[in-house]
Amino acid sequence: MLQVACMDDDRLDKFLLQEHGRLASLFQSNEETGEKRVSFFVTLTAAVMAAVVTLVTRSPGPVRTTLGLALAGLVILLLLGIMTLVRVVHRNRATDRYKRGLDMIARYFVAGDGPARQWLLHDHYGRQRPRRAGRLFGKGGLMETMVLMNSLVAAAVLCVSTLLVIPGGIAPGVVMALAGMVAAWLVQKAVIRRCYARWHNEDQREKPKPRS
Repeated sequence: MLQVACMDDDRLDKFLLQEHGRLASLFQSNEETGEKRVSFFVTLTAAVMAAVVTLVTRSPGPVRTTLGLALAGLVILLLLGIMTLVRVVHRNRATDRYKRGLDMIARYFVAGDGPARQWLLHDHYGRQRPRRAGRLFGKGGLMETMVLMNSLVAAAVLCVSTLLVIPGGIAPGVVMALAGMVAAWLVQKAVIRRCYARWHNEDQREKPKPRS
């Protein structure tokens, strides 16, 4: 059977302070990485969209060839956006775990010392509500930004595809673009909510049970 060595209070305090510093560093690095990924994709999307508009409106070559090149670029951009969104979602989960660890350490150090709570940025003794899937959107975060950008790219893909099938079909292209944007938004939200619901259930199962 695994034997667990007990720490005295001083050693435990030092260990938790070191762990707090490590988690804080990981948290900051994770946040910065997520922001860089999203900023890069937003910049790339703007550049590709501008290039597609210029290519379609000013290209001297055949229209179908031009639209084909534009469609290929947009599809590649959409795949890159999906990969970036996946990374951002996993980054959010890691961020939640780091914050939970920091909160647990903070609660340990203020246990039994009520006045110390006033110096905390957040009341770590407040009711800890689990993050619900329905609250993931509406805050303008990096994940929501990526969902919006992917929806715009998906709309552009459907618009160009419609123009390839129906030459000169501007109206059908616009309708397909709007429908594609709404559909892409709803599908991404549904998948993300499902992931968070599954992770929440896993966290509940992994949560240590109090000793009797």
